[in-house]
Formats: sequence, C-alpha cells, structure tokens
Amino acid sequence: MSRLTVCFRNLMIGIGLLSLLTPAFSQAPPMTIRVGVQPVMISTLWNAIAQGLFKKSGLDVQLVTFTTGPAQTAALKSGVVDLAWGAATTFYAIRSSGAPVQWVATIGDFNGNDALVGFPQRGIRTAADLKGKKVALPFYTVVHAPFLAWLDANGVKESDVELVNLAPPQAVAALNNHTVDAMYAWPPFTTEIESRGGAVLTSPKDAPGGGWSWDGFAANQNWAEGHEAALARFLTVLDQARSTIPANRDAIIRTAVQVTGMPESTAKASFQLAKFPSLRDNVTPGTAISMCAADTGKGLSMVLSQAKAFYMRTGQITNPARFSEFLNPKALSAGLGMHCP
Repeated sequence: MSRLTVCFRNLMIGIGLLSLLTPAFSQAPPMTIRVGVQPVMISTLWNAIAQGLFKKSGLDVQLVTFTTGPAQTAALKSGVVDLAWGAATTFYAIRSSGAPVQWVATIGDFNGNDALVGFPQRGIRTAADLKGKKVALPFYTVVHAPFLAWLDANGVKESDVELVNLAPPQAVAALNNHTVDAMYAWPPFTTEIESRGGAVLTSPKDAPGGGWSWDGFAANQNWAEGHEAALARFLTVLDQARSTIPANRDAIIRTAVQVTGMPESTAKASFQLAKFPSLRDNVTPGTAISMCAADTGKGLSMVLSQAKAFYMRTGQITNPARFSEFLNPKALSAGLGMHCP
C-alpha cells in the first residue's frame, strides 16, 4: 500500500470520526422559555410559532395557557413561567405590590378590541342610555378607568350608573339573562354577545387618552436578569414575525385556535381588530409605547401615570413603583441594536 493511499485512508477515517463528534460540540441545546398566554389574538406570537421561527433561532418556547389573569400572574411571580402576556397597566399594579416583574415590550394595541357591548333592542345605544342601568365589568382592569373617563366625557356621572364587578364569563351570563344591561370586556366574550345581536357602544380608543389596552410581555425579573440574550432573541423573533402577519392570516388563526382553544370565529374577528406596532417604537422617543425617559411622563408612562392615579385613588396600590424600575427595555434594545438616547 502506497504512502498516498495510507494518508488518504487516514484522512477519511478522521473526517468520519469528526462527523460523529462535531454535533456533540457544535449543536447547543435550544434555550427554553416558558411563556404564559391567554385566549388572545397575539398575531406576532402565533405567526412566529406557525413559521417555526423560534426553533430556527435556537429557542424552545413552551406555552402555558391560562384562562384567568390572577392564575397567570401567580405563575409569573413564582417563576413557573418566565414571561406572561397582558396589559402594561395591570402588571404595573402588580409590580407596585412588590412582585418581581418588569415590562419588557409592548407588542399590541388592543384599544380597538375591548368593547362595551349591549343589546340595542333593550334601548342601550348611547352613554346617556346607561343612566340608571347596570353595567358589568371586571374592576381595576384595562376597561374600568377608560369606561369612567368615557362616561364623564359624555356628561354621565359615575354615580348615574350601577357598576357590577364581574369577570367576563359571568358578565356574559348576566347580560344574557337580563341581570345587567351592558358589559365591558374583550374577545371572545364581546364577540359572543355580538353573535347574538349585541352591538359595540364604545371601545377604549374612544376614551380620553385613547385607552389602556397596550398589551405585551412582562418578565419575571429574576429570570430576565440572568437570560437577557435569550429574551432579546425572543423579542427580535416577534419583530421579525410582525412583517408577515397579513400574508399568514390563515396560519395565524389556525395556530391561535389550536394553542388557546378560542373559537375560530373569535380568532377571525380579533385578527381584524388587533394592531401590532413596530417593536422599535418601544425604544423610540415620542411614540405612544416608548419606554425612553420613563419617569418624565412621556411615551408609555403617560398611560402608566393614569393607571397610577386611578389605582391609588381606589386603594389598589399604596406604594407605587417608579416607572423606570418597572420598564426594562435592555433586552429589546440589545436585540434591535437600538437604545434610548
């Protein structure tokens, strides 16, 4: 056997051994992120899942679906989930109670999704028609204060209306059996009423200030501090998925139904209503969701200031957190390569 033949054989053996050993060293296991969600049309998230974008970026996103906000909040506070979906104002109140949660990105504008609904045949068509009537809504949520502001803007006092504190499922039942005259909530509960002949009277976008329904992700602070790179990757994938939402409508709706169990009709209606601003707006001064200059009353802190005043007036919080402690754009800034000035 010639020296050339021996060298070639040894080279092939070496390449063979290398092909067996390389995966063990070069293919790192995907980073796991546990994400709490609710039956909501989060188009960017469902689109990223439908396209397999998280897997391609080395993330193993494990979704945990909750049917109630308090259960999801408890899971986030305890670290059962790393991220949780919801409204910035809601998580601000949770932070002010001492919980280790921070807001990492506003993803969606749902001020056109939430709605006050009633049955026109019962004479509920305008704000004035609510005088002396009962309205069901979940107290201290994103619809509570904007509803009061809308009433005031239309010349109706809070004392003119009897508010009934009901979670959306119970509010639907109460409206259907005539226990209340209208309800303020969000899909799928509002769309259920609409399917039975109900109509939308107003949405948070119609309230002074434009509403509180700026939704996105809060993080368990202890987790976020140790996993900034993974969080940055998660958020940049969502930003990538945003650009192809219109083209992937059917896949998004199908994924939302499969993951959350929401009715397909609700998913389709919600898809049309929800808006998803650029994630870059989170770190761009002057936008409605900007986290820049958090303690100066600009950007997202305008809505948080309204929430702070309302929660303190109603006794929900007594020691409000600084906005700069609650808002954490670090991971998003790193992922996008953008930073507040």
